[in-house]
Amino acid sequence: MYNIFTFYKFKKIIKLKNKKKLLDNLLKKENFRGTIIISSEGLNGTISFGVKKYNLIKKNIKKIFNLKTFDNENLSYYKYQAFHKGKIKIKKEL
Repeated sequence: MYNIFTFYKFKKIIKLKNKKKLLDNLLKKENFRGTIIISSEGLNGTISFGVKKYNLIKKNIKKIFNLKTFDNENLSYYKYQAFHKGKIKIKKEL
């Protein structure tokens, strides 16, 4: 069984490359899949991981971005891993 966790947060974020590096390390360590997009305006993600890792992954994402809460978050369950790979992207500024 897997969790599918979707979230977003509007917040000014600085040092995007450093945050991306920390998220990449978390991705490799906890083996989550899906996509997280970070930009100077905030972050948005849809990721999937093993059921027992929800609290750990959520806590670490909040810690990396210094968040107390997300603006919106949703958790659902699925029998299989929903995504093929994990990606962390920095949104290009216009």
